[in-house]
Amino acid sequence: MHFEAGDTMSDPIQLRTFLTVARTLSFTHAAAELGVQQSTVSQRIRKLEQSLGREFFTRDTPTVSLTPDGESLVGLAQQILREHLRAAEHFAAPPLCGPLRFGLAEELSETGTTEMLAEFVEDNPAIRIELTVRSSRQLTTMLHNGALDLVYSERAHGDDGSTSRLAWQDELVLVGQPHTPIDPQRPLPLVLPSYPNRAVMRGLRTLSGRGRPWSPTATSSDTNGVWAAVRAGLGLAVSARRLVPYGLSDLTGIGRLPALGEIEFVIATVPGGDRDLKASFIEELLLYVADAPHRLVLRPDRSGACSPSARRRPYP
Repeated sequence: MHFEAGDTMSDPIQLRTFLTVARTLSFTHAAAELGVQQSTVSQRIRKLEQSLGREFFTRDTPTVSLTPDGESLVGLAQQILREHLRAAEHFAAPPLCGPLRFGLAEELSETGTTEMLAEFVEDNPAIRIELTVRSSRQLTTMLHNGALDLVYSERAHGDDGSTSRLAWQDELVLVGQPHTPIDPQRPLPLVLPSYPNRAVMRGLRTLSGRGRPWSPTATSSDTNGVWAAVRAGLGLAVSARRLVPYGLSDLTGIGRLPALGEIEFVIATVPGGDRDLKASFIEELLLYVADAPHRLVLRPDRSGACSPSARRRPYP
């Protein structure tokens, strides 16, 4: 179905009338719901059909039914009306403005969230995002000390959900080179962060509780260093399954490697500050995560950008 610019597809009154008739399958009932005469409903539908050159209803008295073109128009009309509503709400509300101090867990910094930040700022030019990338533990401390307004990170110990909203959850797994040899008789070689990390500590407790010995073979002060050591074959690392970088593999089940439990990522806030700004940003971020789960996958690093396997995988 092709529509030229200026078509009455942009007329919300006609589209709302069409959807009401499509739902009730009755011009009489539609007129009663809309508070107009039946002749007005008929006139609006006739103008819509004439402008688009299609018939959307069969009118076999006393029944009314949708034609194939009418069924196709239902989804399009709903989408157009949603956009009308968004536009009306956008211009009716006062513009968002001011600074927003946002903390992003470093393991999420390469998942596409920064692109979402750029889109949000572009749509709200009066907002100034002050981004801080740290470990989840550091961000939680900064949030409660009043240094941040919002934090997107791993759920903190003791967080009962009263000041946070769940963004997504996943399993903790052990990650390494695809063909890493695993000897059940020897301690697991692990690459560990040199700073406190809740997920890693939980994974280590799980290994110890299952009688699986391990030993640190490398440490790093940041996530990129951890992955570099794993790519170099120095050991395995603990990670959320959806955050396994390209070129590395979830090795759970290989060599009797156990699953390490679950991890939850939340958007946390504290009372105070611009509530409207924080609420708008939270909704935008949650929609972004829900709409595109593949964006949570880590991008390939520069070292693998020229390999055939990397070229077959576009950035999320």
